[in-house]
Amino acid sequence: MKSSKPINELKKHFSSNRDRAAKKFPLGFAIIASFGLITTTNGLQKMLENIPLINNNPWISFVVGLVILIATGTVYKKLG
Repeated sequence: MKSSKPINELKKHFSSNRDRAAKKFPLGFAIIASFGLITTTNGLQKMLENIPLINNNPWISFVVGLVILIATGTVYKKLG
């Protein structure tokens, strides 16, 4: 339990700085956030390309993606 206080202080510090940066530089913040999202998506795509079952059968990838979206949507509805 001792570690939760420093972690909460760090979250508070970074949260306030992030909000201040987003208000002061909205375009820069949007560009950086977009770059992070695109880089993450590209990395995930390259990792999935190394799985032969998914790479050779795009329908399997499509169905797995739909199942994940449906499952997370159902969980979200139950939580909210």
